[in-house]
Amino acid sequence: MGCTAEAVHIFHKAKIFLGDVGSCTLGILIGIHIIYFLDIDIKLFYASIILMGVFIVDATYTLLNRLYRKQSFHSAHNSHAYQNFARKVKSHSLVTSVSILINLFYLFPIANLVFIIDVNPILLIFCSYFPILIGCIYLKAGIKNFV
Repeated sequence: MGCTAEAVHIFHKAKIFLGDVGSCTLGILIGIHIIYFLDIDIKLFYASIILMGVFIVDATYTLLNRLYRKQSFHSAHNSHAYQNFARKVKSHSLVTSVSILINLFYLFPIANLVFIIDVNPILLIFCSYFPILIGCIYLKAGIKNFV
């Protein structure tokens, strides 16, 4: 079957999502692979930590902000930076696209520097995480009722 105009219309907007079980399973699998990289090459581990920057910084900052504000850290909420961003721009597709662009054009080149130049990888992690942290602060991650 060739690519026809009709084939393009097969893809519909998502009607199901990973949810907690699916996303936790995916997170655990990614985490196991990152830990496995420690056994292969420490540089792979550092590069993976850099590439996970959007997720690590958003989750960590949101959790710490919720704890600071004496909110329950284990109850359901929708105050992550990416969720606040999606409400602000009224588009999940745009948020996903921005996340992909950050990974491709910002985090991926920094992750490659781990292999190319002789520099402390912790410095590269800090350099890659700091602008994302500023984005989380701007988007008020961890704060209820942000619009």
